Amino acid sequence: MTTPLSSEILSASSDLWWEIDPDDWNKALQDSSHLTPPGIARQAALNRILLELLEPWLMEELDAAVRSWPQDNPPDSVWSVVNGTAFDTGMVRLVAIATESLEAEFRVPQEWVDIPTWVADYYLLLQVDVEGGIARLQGFSTHQRLKELGQYDPFDRTYWLSPDRVMEDINALFLAKDFGLEPVTRAAILPLPDVPSQQATNVLEQLASAEVYFPRLERPFHLWGACLSDARWRTRLYEYRHNIAPRFAGRIANLADWFSDIPNVLASGWQSITDAPGSTAFSLRSTDIEAEAVTKEKVVRLAGVDYSLAVHLEPQAEGRTAAGVAFSVLI
Repeated sequence: MTTPLSSEILSASSDLWWEIDPDDWNKALQDSSHLTPPGIARQAALNRILLELLEPWLMEELDAAVRSWPQDNPPDSVWSVVNGTAFDTGMVRLVAIATESLEAEFRVPQEWVDIPTWVADYYLLLQVDVEGGIARLQGFSTHQRLKELGQYDPFDRTYWLSPDRVMEDINALFLAKDFGLEPVTRAAILPLPDVPSQQATNVLEQLASAEVYFPRLERPFHLWGACLSDARWRTRLYEYRHNIAPRFAGRIANLADWFSDIPNVLASGWQSITDAPGSTAFSLRSTDIEAEAVTKEKVVRLAGVDYSLAVHLEPQAEGRTAAGVAFSVLI
């Protein structure tokens, strides 16, 4: 892998570029060939190139550990549906967007801007010229700048900045780190709704066909974003669309669903803790939420020994559910 221009040269110019080795590009294409449709495979190859080029550069410039996000290696479950390569440094998160367009516009997919767990501090646009063997930084923006100065395009669900609002001197990012500054980089965004597991499963099954070219545009964003933000559901969609055997067999379950489906749960062999033969204590952080907690227990027989498996569910704020699990021998 080739090395980018040094920081000393950058001090006199904001033009930052990297050479792309033809062998590296061919390998990226090969490693992405299983993704469908073909256009998605090529886009994923561009992201692989950026991952390999930018990770060592960021480590050197920021003098910090850098890892790709999510921790899938490589993040094919993301690249199969959304363009963008994310990096976590422990201090900031950056997202690199690759484009082969000669008239590159600064566009960032909505997923990287409006999914709370995906939001980055900085977004970098890189124009990739495969034939010329070069990747060039076109500019960058903060999340706050995108949200406050950018425009949202509902046609392709992207945020875009006009050329006069794109930041060009990447040294500003590194100077903030060198001087220990903590600039405001993120704007406030709304949380996504909780999606019941059965609804999420239905959505994933509907988008499973590779003939659905752009699954990210097929459902309202609040529903799509909520499904994509869950690593289990995102992985399941990737497996569906590429005929990959699932890592985990069985239906995706959400413990919170037990609150609305207690009769069916009890019928499957679980009992309320007051009726069960075991005795289990739980210690969960107390809340001021006035809602009924649920504790269920099930007897599991392993190697001739009976065990009590107990689960305690307790409602929390903002629709969340705290869970405690205990496993003990029945005497």
